[in-house]
Amino acid sequence: MTRGTQMTDISMTVGIVLAGLILLRIFYKAIEINWPINYITLNDSIDLIASRSIWKYFGFTLVPVYLVALLLAVNAGRIGLPSLVVGISIATIHALTHQGRGLLGTIRRFQGRIAEAQSFWVYITLIPAMIFSGFAAGSWGVPTRLDFMIPEPDEFFKALWTTALIAVFGAYLVKKYKRAQKIDDVALISMREVSENLSNLAYERAAEYRTEHRLVQAILYTENLQRPRWFRRIEHIKGWFFKSGTYGIMQVKAPGPISDEESIEIAIRDHLAGANVRTVDGFPDREQLREILHAYNSNPKFVDAAEAMYDFLWQQERELYSM
Repeated sequence: MTRGTQMTDISMTVGIVLAGLILLRIFYKAIEINWPINYITLNDSIDLIASRSIWKYFGFTLVPVYLVALLLAVNAGRIGLPSLVVGISIATIHALTHQGRGLLGTIRRFQGRIAEAQSFWVYITLIPAMIFSGFAAGSWGVPTRLDFMIPEPDEFFKALWTTALIAVFGAYLVKKYKRAQKIDDVALISMREVSENLSNLAYERAAEYRTEHRLVQAILYTENLQRPRWFRRIEHIKGWFFKSGTYGIMQVKAPGPISDEESIEIAIRDHLAGANVRTVDGFPDREQLREILHAYNSNPKFVDAAEAMYDFLWQQERELYSM
C-alpha cells in the first residue's frame, strides 16, 4: 500500500467517524438527556421518560450510539476500511464528550465526596458500556448473514446528506414543538410509582410530628421523580463500598444504606417536624413554603418542582372537599 493510499484511507476513516458523531450530535440535540446530573423539571419531558426505568435510560443513551456505529462501521468494512476503528472511535468520542461532561460536572459538584454521588456511578458504568457497544458494532464490519439489513456503501453515502438534512429539520421541529409536561401528569406518574404503604406511612408520621401532610407528600413525590426505585437500588449497591450518602425515597443523608420507610421517618423527624405552611384562611404561605423546601434541598429545580407538586396536592384536596 502506497503512502498516498494510506493517507486516503485515514482521511476516509476520519470522515466516516465525523459523520457518525454529527448524526449523534443532531439526535441528542433534539432528544437531550440531562438527568441524573440535573433535576427533572416540567420542561424535561425526555428526562422524565428516560428516568423511569433502567432499561429506558440505557435504551435512550446506548441504543442510538450502537446503531449509528453499526451502520457506519459495516459500510467502512465493505470498502476496505477498519470497521473496528470506526465503531470504537464513534462510541468512545461520543461517550467522552457527552457522558464524560456529565461525569466532570458530578466531580466538580461533589468535590471531596465523589463516592457519595449516585450519578458518578451511573456515568462510570455507562461510559465503558458505550465504548463496548462501539466495539460490538465494529465487530460486525466483516461480512455476516445480517448484511442485507445494512445499505450498500454507494446507496448509504448518497443518502447520507439527505439523511443529515432531514435529521436537522426533525431536530428543529422537536425543539420547537416539544411541550412542557403538565404538573397533573407528572404528579400522577410519581403517585402511581409510590406504594400505598409508603404514602400512608408518610401521612401517619406527618400527623405524629404535627407536620402538614401535603408538604411531606410534595417532597416525597418530587424526590421519587428525581430518584426512582431502580436508581435507589444503585444507591444501596454503592453503599456496600462507600457508606455515607443520601438514601431512600426522601433522599436523606445517612451514614449507610437505609430503607424508604426509614428515610421517611428521618426526614420528618429531623427536618420537617412541626412544619406547616397553611395560613388561617387555608391558603399556603408561598414564601414560607419555598423557605422550607430550600432548607430541605437547596437545588432551585427541586424547589420549583416541589412547590408545583404541593400546589397540585392542595388543589386536589380543595376540589375533594368542595364536592
